[in-house]
Amino acid sequence: MSSIDRDIDQGKKHHKSVLLKLTVAIALAALLALALYLIVPLLSGEPDSAASDEKQQRGADNEAAQLAKTLSDDEKRALQQRLSQTKAVLSAISDAKRNWQPDTVSSLNERLQKAYALYGQSHFQRTEDTLDDIDKALSQFNTAYEQAYISALEEARSAYKNGNIHDARSAVSAALNVKPDDAPALALKARIDVFAEVQSLYEQARVGKVENNLQKQYEALQKIVALDPEQAEAKQALSQVEQQIGDTSFSAVMSQAIKAVESKAYDRARELLIQASKLKPNNAQVATLQARIDQEQRAAGQADVEAQIRVFAQADEWKTVSMLAEKSIQSFPQSQVLQLARTNAEKILSARQTIEQYLARPQRLADERIRANAERAISQASEISALSPSLQNSISDLESALSGSNAPLPVTVYSDSKTYIKVMGVGVVGKVDEKQISLKPGTYRFEGSREGYRSKIISVTVSANTYPLSVRLVCTEKV
Repeated sequence: MSSIDRDIDQGKKHHKSVLLKLTVAIALAALLALALYLIVPLLSGEPDSAASDEKQQRGADNEAAQLAKTLSDDEKRALQQRLSQTKAVLSAISDAKRNWQPDTVSSLNERLQKAYALYGQSHFQRTEDTLDDIDKALSQFNTAYEQAYISALEEARSAYKNGNIHDARSAVSAALNVKPDDAPALALKARIDVFAEVQSLYEQARVGKVENNLQKQYEALQKIVALDPEQAEAKQALSQVEQQIGDTSFSAVMSQAIKAVESKAYDRARELLIQASKLKPNNAQVATLQARIDQEQRAAGQADVEAQIRVFAQADEWKTVSMLAEKSIQSFPQSQVLQLARTNAEKILSARQTIEQYLARPQRLADERIRANAERAISQASEISALSPSLQNSISDLESALSGSNAPLPVTVYSDSKTYIKVMGVGVVGKVDEKQISLKPGTYRFEGSREGYRSKIISVTVSANTYPLSVRLVCTEKV
């Protein structure tokens, strides 16, 4: 059994006897009305009285019909549900609304109780009518409630806008009396409460502007915005003052940075540029001065490196020149000094290495091909030797080695005094038993001839490594 059914059963028990008595009374009333309808006209003869009695009879008949009306189970459940919903709606009325018009809320609850009673008496149509009245009254109540709040709040806003703070305070109090916790009304009340202080701060800001005291303006405007964030005028003025302060600070920092650059204090200048960038990010002046610092530092660094390279070159330390130029050229690729230093170092070091190879094995210089290569190496090294005294010395040493390797060496020729001997392409030795001749290092062909004998040719290599050298040539094979 539902709660509404239990409520209704209790009501039925209470009214059961009343209903029975009421039914009997209605029946008796109907009989009496009928008797009066028949008797009174006969006695009085007045037609108006008969019509009145007929109207009363119809009212009694309608009441009887109302009592006799019945609903289906589904219709009862629907009406029960409507009763429950109306009860829930009335129970959910906020405290603010109850406090605003408590009599109206009490009246609505009383009507609801009447609807329950009518339902318990099976006056279903009257129950529905009562619920309709409640819905209409509740809608009017809610509309009046919202309208009262909106009107009071709009009045407060208008008064505040016009500077009528007393009226604004009264109106906003009326709005909060309707809706005590409403955010817009509370926000407006907060603005009204600080109005006098805000006006005083505006005056301070004005004085600061007259005095050209940016800090005084800034502090006053900042307090205004903190007290009343909706002060658009203060916000705009604060933004302008902040920009002015920022411009002034930026100009001061940039001035210091420029002086630091001019005095070559690059580290200090960079620190100041960091401060300036925080005041004005992505500023063109900061970028320009930064580029100037970078350029000057690169130029200074390049000049230092070039000066060091010149010192090492003059000291004939070309290995150091080569390493320093190779490393520095990555930072200063456009430096012609570094480019030329690297090229000269490569040539000098390469020439040194080549000449040292020949000097390490001077005996090889006896070979004509090797001698020729050594002479070409000397010619190439001479082109760059003016830059390196040590290379000049190496060239002199190799030239001496070449000269020594080309000096004539004694060669002893042995024969039988009958064989005619000559050095092909050089000269005649003649018929000798033993003869010493001189030949420069190289390979020679000795030819021996004798009448009646087959000629004979031998190849001989003359070098310091074969010293002392002897040659024996005799024609022994007869023709």
